Amino acid sequence: MIEADGSFSISWDIAKNLNHCCHYNTLSTGFGFDIATRDIAAGEEITQDYGAFNMGDPLVLECKYADCCIKINANDFDIMADQWDHDIRRALRSFRSVSQPLLPYLGDEILIGLDNYLDTGDSYKSINLLRYNP
Repeated sequence: MIEADGSFSISWDIAKNLNHCCHYNTLSTGFGFDIATRDIAAGEEITQDYGAFNMGDPLVLECKYADCCIKINANDFDIMADQWDHDIRRALRSFRSVSQPLLPYLGDEILIGLDNYLDTGDSYKSINLLRYNP
């Protein structure tokens, strides 16, 4: 994955086993954490849209859905960022009403920014903050 600053990273946790799905159930946020974009059933695979990973080269996909995008491209941010932000904002509306057992692991700066957004609706941190712009 290419980070917004151009550095490459490999996930430090089991998320490196996260699979792509055009019907993703999680997304990375501009706030600095990933969020479930819908309810995830027990035993359901955790997925993300690899288009948000700033892939430099095209990547051909295998997907069980007929409407799959088939390939990840460098311009996926241009195509999908508005939809991703829409899905993140929708998920954040439920943030305080859903148990958040990992909340203590978020840093103070992340929590302050998140609380500000949740309290006021201002200062949303778009997924575009994760976009790599050479």
